[in-house]
Amino acid sequence: WYDREGRRLLSPVELAAQERHRAEQAEQQVAEEQQRAEHAEQQATQERQRADRLAALLRAQGLDPDQLS
Repeated sequence: WYDREGRRLLSPVELAAQERHRAEQAEQQVAEEQQRAEHAEQQATQERQRADRLAALLRAQGLDPDQLS
């Protein structure tokens, strides 16, 4: 089948395959974004832990980390 401009129309099977492909791509993008978010969260946690350790070291030296600027 062809449309008025002479372009071939996809069969129902081809349309379904095309839609499956689009859905798979969307799922892949979601998975990649989730991985990025998890990585960013891990980095933030590591930075908080590092800041806490540094603050503890400063306190052990008698310095208040909140008063430093």
